[in-house]
Amino acid sequence: MITLYCSVFSFLLALIFIISTSIPNPLTYYPRTPYQGGISYGMSIAHYFGRPSVLILFRFIHRTIQKDPPRARVWCVAGLLI
Repeated sequence: MITLYCSVFSFLLALIFIISTSIPNPLTYYPRTPYQGGISYGMSIAHYFGRPSVLILFRFIHRTIQKDPPRARVWCVAGLLI
């Protein structure tokens, strides 16, 4: 049963891919060279929200390690697991 669901899902994805490549979006801008295109909307949002959240997370980890130095090993192991 799981195989049936996976195959139907894969067929639908292939169908959507074929339709999207045969009928391109007229609003999509394809630059002539790779250096003419700007940064995409998704990437700009990732930079806008990603950097401050990483800095806040590192500040939190640093303060936790300063309060309780033996927990530094816990943060190192957690970082390796992620």
